[in-house]
Amino acid sequence: MKPNKPHIADYLLTALLFLLCLGAFLPLHSMRNILGDTAILYENGKTVESISLKNDRIFRYKEIEIEVETGSIRINESDCPHKICVHSGKISSPAQHIVCVPNKVMIEIVSDKPSEINAVSY
Repeated sequence: MKPNKPHIADYLLTALLFLLCLGAFLPLHSMRNILGDTAILYENGKTVESISLKNDRIFRYKEIEIEVETGSIRINESDCPHKICVHSGKISSPAQHIVCVPNKVMIEIVSDKPSEINAVSY
């Protein structure tokens, strides 16, 4: 028995499905371009410092070393046992967080620009 050859409708259906999938991911891609202007450092739920993300710098807060690179922030070093906060890496978009539970510290990115997006799931 001879295998069936694809018809033009098969190619059109494949192209249509590809375009639909692409259309579903374009909004996610555009959300990545939203960058925060400021990071807020909290300890025990209280604001400690507002950190501008416009200038590069490295500073220490208690036992944590924090690095700011233009548009992003990360924890370089911490005395906590599992170093989850260090392995979280850089954050740069609003509503992203780095949390160090043993030190009771959280860093959150905020932006002055209004956004229609309130959460992103990867």
